[in-house]
Amino acid sequence: MKLSHIVIVGGGFVGLLTARLLKVRLSHRAEVTLIDPKDHFLFTPRLIDLLAGQRPSSLRIDIKRFAQTHGFDFMRAQVMEIDRGAREVRYEASSGPSKKISYDVLVLCSGARTSYSDIPGAEQHAFPLKTIPHAERIHAQAKLLLAQARMVKTEKEKRDLLSFVVVGGGATGIEALFALQQYLFEACAGSESDVVPFMSFSLIQAGPQVLPGFKPFIVNGALDELRKAKVQVLIGQPVTQVAEDHLSTSQTPHIPSRLVLWCAGLEANEVEAHPEWQRSPKQFIEVDAYLRADEKTFAGGDMVAYKEKNLGVPKNAQTAFLMAETIVDNIDRTLHHRPLKPFHYVSRGNILLLGKTGILDLNHACLSTRLTPWIRDLFYRYRYWQMMH
Repeated sequence: MKLSHIVIVGGGFVGLLTARLLKVRLSHRAEVTLIDPKDHFLFTPRLIDLLAGQRPSSLRIDIKRFAQTHGFDFMRAQVMEIDRGAREVRYEASSGPSKKISYDVLVLCSGARTSYSDIPGAEQHAFPLKTIPHAERIHAQAKLLLAQARMVKTEKEKRDLLSFVVVGGGATGIEALFALQQYLFEACAGSESDVVPFMSFSLIQAGPQVLPGFKPFIVNGALDELRKAKVQVLIGQPVTQVAEDHLSTSQTPHIPSRLVLWCAGLEANEVEAHPEWQRSPKQFIEVDAYLRADEKTFAGGDMVAYKEKNLGVPKNAQTAFLMAETIVDNIDRTLHHRPLKPFHYVSRGNILLLGKTGILDLNHACLSTRLTPWIRDLFYRYRYWQMMH
């Protein structure tokens, strides 16, 4: 019996989980090939820990070794084009000409990148947080500003240098702000704490509230912690321009900012296809209730536009796990000619880390506790174990 060939484009949460689970479910019915330009998977929720100055152990997975362990093929290459009619993926490795690989079923999950929404100066002057090098660049800039602040003489110069802004009031932006604060305060511990009083922190949210989609208890709890941390919160003010030493919003023309952390939106990583799939304005691929972009293509993760009850599902690891499980189940059903199962998002709760405290959403109850960092660490260790096993 000829084995079906399943090609997965993208080695993030959805891609890696789908590849592993497919080999468990369809080991004797399908060959699985995963293609990604990176040699490693990054457990992105842990970037917040890295930004705070910690060194989390459960951060990276070597994809080649992972593939060997779980019995699927891995090609480190960049996908250049997908021919939907011929069911072929054209790709290029680091050296040599482009090649093609055919598929019976395609899984598209190549992720998303930071969106700057064409705001003047944003891409040039703001710092994203999507990779380990991004966190390292933020640390380097913070250290430089601290060193410069210790050398200048006037209070105004110190305040101008030590102005930190986070753009984006979602969970990532708020967690990143507290992590950056934690990193800076610990860098200034002891004899160098004299510059701490000159630091200022601002959080800018374009929408009408922070943490859109979260329960009121969590929103209000986060706002309370931001106030305690003396963070200036600007809500309903889209950023209009970012310069080297300040930024502007729709209502505030000049906000000092020597380090702008950009957590304000995503746009899909582009994968050229012929014919093209149906896409949203930010290039997210539109899928049906079964996570299909077409009859032979499933798609999931940050690169898809999916709504339930007219609301977009969160683009986070929790959603990725659920999508991977649905995609694997529906590929199995496709190969066995059985009806497909619709995807259904069910929140299993949320953890919002606010520096050394945080808020737990347990669905039936929410609580603010200093145990949050410890509980979060245990939970992410478990999630990492799930990825590996």
